[in-house]
This record gives sequence, C-alpha cells and structure tokens, in this order.
Amino acid sequence: MRAALMLAALLLSGASAAEDAAVRRCIGPDGRKVFTDRRCEEAVAGGATDAVPEAAATPVRAGDCADSPEDLRNRLARAWRNGNPIELSGLILWDGHGAQAARAELQSLAVQLREPLLAAELVPFDAESAELTVRAGTQTTWTRTWRLQRTHGCWWLTP
Repeated sequence: MRAALMLAALLLSGASAAEDAAVRRCIGPDGRKVFTDRRCEEAVAGGATDAVPEAAATPVRAGDCADSPEDLRNRLARAWRNGNPIELSGLILWDGHGAQAARAELQSLAVQLREPLLAAELVPFDAESAELTVRAGTQTTWTRTWRLQRTHGCWWLTP
C-alpha cells in the first residue's frame, strides 16, 4: 500500500513538471495573446486567462486562427512585415514542445524576422497538410520550410 502511494505521488509530480514545462497561450487583460511557460495569471501583470480551455479538443473560435493554408501564409507575411515574433508564434502549433525548445525557437524567429521577407511559397499536399517555404534576407538570402498541419479546425506552422 505504501509503495503504491509513493508511486502515485511520483507519477503525479512528474505530470505536474511536464505540465509546468508546456508553453501556454493566454489572453492578457488588454485582450492580446501572450505565450508563456508560466501559469497565465502569473505571466501578465494585471492577470490573464487561458486562451484555450483545459480540454484540448475544444475548437478554437472562428477568426482566431488560420482557416486555410493561404490564410496561414498571409498571417505569416503580416507578422513578418510587422517584425513581430509574438504574432508569428501564435501561428505555431506548440504541441509537444517544452519551455526551452519554445524559447530557442522564439529567439531564432526574432533574429530571422529582422530580414525582409522575399517570398512565402505554399505547396499543398492533401486536405490536412501542406508546406510553406519562406525566403528572406538582403545580401545573403536564406530559406526555411515549415510543415503546415490542420488540427482542431485550424492550420498551423509546425516547428
């Protein structure tokens, strides 16, 4: 019995640590989206609420996410023009990424967004997936390809 209780406590503490490492999508008091590895109410001064309810299967509100690969490409182009890594991060499906991986990805995006966007080319595969290749740069150009995935009724970039 005691061993079973210790095992249960160990499993629960591991689940809590994994949950704590997740990237959370929150809504700040001003209505803006905030991404953080902390609880929403801790992340933003003045409090924040979870943008996505606890149940992951709950559909996202229409207009809050890209409804087609073309819409996702247009949203990416707008975020790039604005030089806004936070806006771009809202287009990424962060499932399975811990805080460190997400932080590294956001830092990389912030550097990439300093370069002008030259092209965003869309290659559809089927009804549920596509690929988006971005070319950016000035004197030296570089490319980055994201796989696009349709999940929960929305289209997302997958890092």
